[in-house]
Amino acid sequence: MTITLSDEVRTIAESKAKAAGFADVAEFVEHAIETYDDPLPDPPAGTSYVVNSMDELEQKLDAALEDTAPSVPMTPEFWNKLLKLVEERAAERRRTVG
Repeated sequence: MTITLSDEVRTIAESKAKAAGFADVAEFVEHAIETYDDPLPDPPAGTSYVVNSMDELEQKLDAALEDTAPSVPMTPEFWNKLLKLVEERAAERRRTVG
């Protein structure tokens, strides 16, 4: 998977990942996702995240684009909040491991 960050957010992410002791931003974000406490919502009934062909993937992506459910804007503020959370949890992990 590839996630494109603005130069500003990439610089912040790299700095925070290094400060928190992670090898790189990917490891930093992976840790944030793995330790995120809020439960993910259950998928809607009948939803499957498995695709068996490129056509099926395109259909699912088209349907998702048409979905009017609220989304989370990926703003610099969102990333800063996420990075702060990861930084705090990494520091806590270092305290309990070290």
